[in-house]
Amino acid sequence: MIGGLLALTPVGNRLEEDIGLAWLFEARGSRPAPTEVMVVSLDRTSAEALRQPDKFRQWDRTLHAEVVDILRQRNAPVIVFDMVLEEPRSPGMDSFLSAAIEDANRVVLFQRLIRDRDGDKPVRPLSAFMQAADGLGSFPLPKIPSRVNYFWSFFPVIDDKASTEGNATARAGGSAAQHVHVETPTLPTVALQLQALRTIGRDAFVALLQESALESASRVPQRIGSAGELTTLMRALRRELAHATQAYDTLQATAHRYASGTPERRLLSALAKAYHEPSTRYLNYYGPARTIATISYRNLIDAARSGALDRLPDLSNTVVFVGGADISAVDQADGFLTVFTTDTGVDLSGVEIGATAYANLLHDQFIEPLPRWMTFALLLGLGCLLGFICVRLRAGAAVVGSLSIGLVYFVSAELVFAREQFWLPVVTPLAIQLPVALGIGVLWQYFTARRQRDLYNRGMRYYAPEQAVRRMETGAPLAAAAEVDYYTCLITDVAGYTTLTEKTNLRDQTALEQEYFDLVSRRIKEFHGEWLFIDGDSITGVWKSDGADEEGRRQACLAALAMNRDIREFNQKHPYTPFKTRIGLNHGELSAGNFGSDERGMYRVTGDTVNTAARIEGLNKKLGTEVLASGSVLRDLDGLHARFVGEFVMKGKTQKIDIYELRSENDSCTDEQAEMLMEFGKAMRVFRAEDWKGARAMFKGVAETYADGPSRYYEEKCEEYVAHPPRPGEGVVVILDEK
Repeated sequence: MIGGLLALTPVGNRLEEDIGLAWLFEARGSRPAPTEVMVVSLDRTSAEALRQPDKFRQWDRTLHAEVVDILRQRNAPVIVFDMVLEEPRSPGMDSFLSAAIEDANRVVLFQRLIRDRDGDKPVRPLSAFMQAADGLGSFPLPKIPSRVNYFWSFFPVIDDKASTEGNATARAGGSAAQHVHVETPTLPTVALQLQALRTIGRDAFVALLQESALESASRVPQRIGSAGELTTLMRALRRELAHATQAYDTLQATAHRYASGTPERRLLSALAKAYHEPSTRYLNYYGPARTIATISYRNLIDAARSGALDRLPDLSNTVVFVGGADISAVDQADGFLTVFTTDTGVDLSGVEIGATAYANLLHDQFIEPLPRWMTFALLLGLGCLLGFICVRLRAGAAVVGSLSIGLVYFVSAELVFAREQFWLPVVTPLAIQLPVALGIGVLWQYFTARRQRDLYNRGMRYYAPEQAVRRMETGAPLAAAAEVDYYTCLITDVAGYTTLTEKTNLRDQTALEQEYFDLVSRRIKEFHGEWLFIDGDSITGVWKSDGADEEGRRQACLAALAMNRDIREFNQKHPYTPFKTRIGLNHGELSAGNFGSDERGMYRVTGDTVNTAARIEGLNKKLGTEVLASGSVLRDLDGLHARFVGEFVMKGKTQKIDIYELRSENDSCTDEQAEMLMEFGKAMRVFRAEDWKGARAMFKGVAETYADGPSRYYEEKCEEYVAHPPRPGEGVVVILDEK
């Protein structure tokens, strides 16, 4: 769509003219010019040999007369002078040239155009020359773009006679004067018409026009040799044939009465098209300067003066264009930038472009651009094809496929251009659509792959820890993914989970579990837990933190307190199905990662630190607490409210550890809580002094007054010690025989 719309804009058209045509012409290369046209050049070499000024306008006009006579003797049917002949020179010189023009009875002269706010006005040649000439025409070339790609077969100019009559009428009526613009034939078209009249004959041409029911037949001059009458005839034919399809078809049919390949048939068919078709025609250049057969003034005149006129070619069917045409970039005074301008800066001269235009008219070899609607349809289809390939195929295949299509398209466009003179757009599809399609395709595939990868990673993160997913993204071997380091480990467990599942239907149980695991997992992630594992009703989270690093341990404690608050709210929301959760924290060295073989493994954490955290979590059941942490977790941490609940040797362990109840995120507490903690502390000191009876009484008082779980546990432990006293020093450290 982008390419199709761009091609319809002036910018797209400019790109194709400035760049696309150059690509096509360069790929096609030069080709032989038709033999029916030739250039006679005024150049610096001739100026030096004939001792003439550097400026061609100042040359001796008797030389032009001599050239006209030579070309007449060599049977040139039409001689076109592409030079300004406006200013009078010496009477003898001008008379000599005008006589030569009149005697030749085949000369077309150039008339310059000047532009003002009303339009383009013709500046006619010297009166004596114009009266002697057989035809008159201008040859404007486009100034924008800088490269000449087209010419006009007819060009609108201000008609002096019509404007004068119209202005007189306007003055009589009191209205403003107006200028009349008429389409006037340019030099190549005038040359074609004059050649047709001379080849077909005046009477035969009139008969053809009459048969085609053209009123212009009455305007054909009685004799060939009147430039003004020829211009009037051509203007009238243009007005009639420009829109009269039936008359045009009839004229073409009469042309086919002549034998195929004859000059008459070719001329009449070309002339009908020139009058009927649009005036703006794209030039089909044959090559760089001097591709069209060229002979210089010096060589032409030297041959005649040396008596070697017979050595010059017979020009019976060749229209000759005469004008300035140098082959040096320094000496060129009438050069125009074209697709065949050489690297040394040599342009095509105006007279060579005029000769090219005539040859294009004669052989109908113009470059024909694709109609706008076809251009849009072609580029739309090509864009869809490129887009499909770039989006559907993988990046490498898309690049190869797109470039292949681009190459096939350019080769096809070049073949059509070289064989049929049909101009397909190449810049828009190859320099804009193809890269844009590739870019969009790459971006599409990138974002598609990224979306798929994100979905995959999101799914993987649902089942595996973040580090495992990152390791898989980098392509690292999973079997060697376990690493040993210092971590803080948090383990949770739901009390009475089996009983809970028994009295709840499966659908409700699943919804409750999902809600519960969401809120617990969210807190671990919120407080930057690095690993997260779910096993049954138990969740394990770990924070990487060596002994000197407080932040990891603090984040684990904050996560435990936050999830404990969330669980309380959860249980208030679901009072009949509470998830009474116990939390244990421990810090130390553990192994975290993938455990298994190359074929299958599991991400988990192992080590004594993990086992001890599980034992600490289980100790909550005995102490009637919710969150317990080892002394290694709370070491040197401030800003957390915790109470020491004793030294314990966990089942299966030999080393004692300090255990603390983690209560809140700061040191603030109510007066009742402060009093309870103070009384508990006093009882603990008595207990550690091994006064079992005294400690029992004090713990009993705290337990009954504040319903404190650790106090009730120690009350029972003191009763046990009273009944069966431990050896001195052994009762202070509680040895657990159950998990």
